[in-house]
Amino acid sequence: MAIPPTAIKAFHCMPILIEAAKKGTLINYDELAAKINHPQFHMGGVLAYVRDMICDQHRMPQLTSLIVIKGTDLPGESFFPEGRGELSDEDYRAICRPIQQACFDFERWDAVWTNLKQHYQLGKEFK
Repeated sequence: MAIPPTAIKAFHCMPILIEAAKKGTLINYDELAAKINHPQFHMGGVLAYVRDMICDQHRMPQLTSLIVIKGTDLPGESFFPEGRGELSDEDYRAICRPIQQACFDFERWDAVWTNLKQHYQLGKEFK
C-alpha cells in the first residue's frame, strides 16, 4: 500500500512531536517545518493528517496541540478543524492547555510510536 506524500510528512512529524511531549515542551510551526524539510505555509495538510488520521484515529492525545505560533503558547487557527472562531487568547488558552498537558502526561509514547510504525509498515527512515 502506497502512503501519500502528506502522510509521509505527517509520519516524519511524529518522532519530533513525541519528543516534545516527553520533554514537556512546545514547538513552533517554523521549527517543525524546518525539521521535516517542508515549507511552513504548506503545513496545514500535514498537521491535519497528524490530527485526524493519526491522533484521532488511534485515540492518542492530540500532539498537534504542541505546535504553536512563534512567541506564544497557542496553536494556530486550524488546530480545531472548525477553527478558533472568536475566542479570546485567554479562552483559547483555557481550552488548549489541558490538551497540551494530556500530551505531557501520557506515558506510553514510545509504545504508541512503535505500534504505529508496525501498523503502517513504516521503513527504517522513521526512527
